[in-house]
Amino acid sequence: MDTIYIPARITGRFPYMFAGKNIGLSVLQGWCQTFEALCQDIDAELGEDKRGFHWVQCKEKLGMARWHWDMGPDQDRPDVITKRVNNAVVKTKHLCGVCGEPGQIDLEADWMLTLCPSHTQENRHQQKMDRLSRIKAPKGVDELVLYLDFDGVLHHENVYWHPKKGPYIEAPAHYTLFQHTPLLELLLAPYPDIKIVLSTSWARVHGCTNAAKRLPPSLRARVIGATFHSKMDRHQFNETPRGMQVWGDVVRRHPKDWIALDDDDLHWPKWCLDKYVKTNENEGISDPVVFAEIERKLADMAACTDLRAWPC
Repeated sequence: MDTIYIPARITGRFPYMFAGKNIGLSVLQGWCQTFEALCQDIDAELGEDKRGFHWVQCKEKLGMARWHWDMGPDQDRPDVITKRVNNAVVKTKHLCGVCGEPGQIDLEADWMLTLCPSHTQENRHQQKMDRLSRIKAPKGVDELVLYLDFDGVLHHENVYWHPKKGPYIEAPAHYTLFQHTPLLELLLAPYPDIKIVLSTSWARVHGCTNAAKRLPPSLRARVIGATFHSKMDRHQFNETPRGMQVWGDVVRRHPKDWIALDDDDLHWPKWCLDKYVKTNENEGISDPVVFAEIERKLADMAACTDLRAWPC
């Protein structure tokens, strides 16, 4: 991905830390001082030999920072660096993500985030206005919906983007993009009225329409939207756990029932885990256990309606 949203003063001081391959580096403004101090401590700990240290992913999840790093090939991960990173991450749980003042996680907001009292009130007011502005009901109200991720579901999860050749998989040659779409077509064939909502990051990066074009016609025809839309705060959405992205869409769309296919099982809301199917990161929905679970959940979801194309 190689997307970096970090102040130039930090990337300029420690350029080697941001030179390696990453899957997105973003630090909230209120946490930049803590992050910069952490980079300084790590730089001093490494000394002259930087040993390939670089940040792999920096994001916010469940109200606090998540900062992941790696070293060069055949380099051990020093425990002292692990400890420094963990300590810095814990600090962000008590610092406003906007201004850096003391704060706490706002559990009453639509999206969990550590905020100071002032920005808590400001955020709640803005979210209230956002809710009032959602006049047009999205497609999928009172329908059955399948929330669909791409990476780790329809193909191997290790997907990258190249400006010339586009998306590609960095994995053994037998893994190809969208190789499991025939299996999804097979799974959905008995249920022609089940709709698809794209929960994949492809929809956020390339747009819902362009992402849907990657699917075969039978699946593309089922797509009614995505969990991300253009009126959303792109940065905030990107920092929100996948499970909460899906749940937010469920609250907005009001489907009759739904299930979600995703390989990322971190921080899914406990109250909707029965709707979630964790796919195999490498084999996607082709994993026999995963395939069977999807088959069962689709049947259960459709049992209360008459959506099957033919009787059992």
